[in-house]
Amino acid sequence: MMGRRIRRSACFAVLAALALLPLAFSGCSYFNAFYNTKHNFVEGERERERSTDPKAKPQSYRKAVESGGRLIEKYPDSRYIPDALFLMGKSYFWLGEYHKAKRKFEELLANYPDSPDYSEARLWLGKCYVQLKMRTEATSTLRGLLADTDDPTLSSQAQFALAELYYVDEAYFRAEEEFLKVAQQTTDPKILGEAFWRAGEAAYHEKRYPAVAEHLAQALRQDLTTSLRFQASFLRAQALRESGRPQEALALLGKLIKDKRYFDEHGKIMVEHALSLRDLGRTQEALEELDAVIESFPRTPEASQAYYERGRILLHLPGER
Repeated sequence: MMGRRIRRSACFAVLAALALLPLAFSGCSYFNAFYNTKHNFVEGERERERSTDPKAKPQSYRKAVESGGRLIEKYPDSRYIPDALFLMGKSYFWLGEYHKAKRKFEELLANYPDSPDYSEARLWLGKCYVQLKMRTEATSTLRGLLADTDDPTLSSQAQFALAELYYVDEAYFRAEEEFLKVAQQTTDPKILGEAFWRAGEAAYHEKRYPAVAEHLAQALRQDLTTSLRFQASFLRAQALRESGRPQEALALLGKLIKDKRYFDEHGKIMVEHALSLRDLGRTQEALEELDAVIESFPRTPEASQAYYERGRILLHLPGER
């Protein structure tokens, strides 16, 4: 009798465990779907920050969007939905698909007011409005966030996005002023570096090369990604040359050429290096370097630029007309 009761209890335990299996697998499935979304997003961030191409659109972001979409489709009641929407919105933003990013942030804000990402989603929605040149919406969203938050980092990011409005509108002098205000107010080293970088870019559009060189020198003292460090260094070298300081430009470009992280940009660096040599009166060395670009990087934009600059140099050499 006792043995029969034990066997019956064991059977009930097994049946109960089997009944719970679908729930366990379901939980694992939607967690795995969210894990894939987050993993792909983090990979996208890593690839973007390591790239020297400012227009890079890592496909890991696309994978994050796809896995997030599967999570929402298969498990619409999952507790990970607001997290997935947030990561999908940021992925779309970095892919340059601002309308799609905007919709994800709007969906998160409309349906999940208790999400821990709620305030930051307001920031990203404002950034989408900036890129879409929706000035009224951008200003309202970002100024509203500034009024509501006491988070200094979030405040600095909102101020940065407002400064970006002027840059997108091609009001470069005002953009430079606004980015410098952000640099004066923030204590976040990452935002500080980006603010000086954007101020330098804005000044470059105005052909205010000494100001560019100064802003970018400040940026390079801060915490920059690999991508921004290359861009700031290269643009500063151009500004130094345009300011009549080709020797300093040459030294900076020499460091970039030796840095293995920037191997994919060697053709671009070598062309600018040749132009600094030209401005120093070292014409033959400049021509040799441009020839090296043409030979080493055939059928590339860098080779085309090298041909063009070579022609310009030859045009102004005595006896070459």
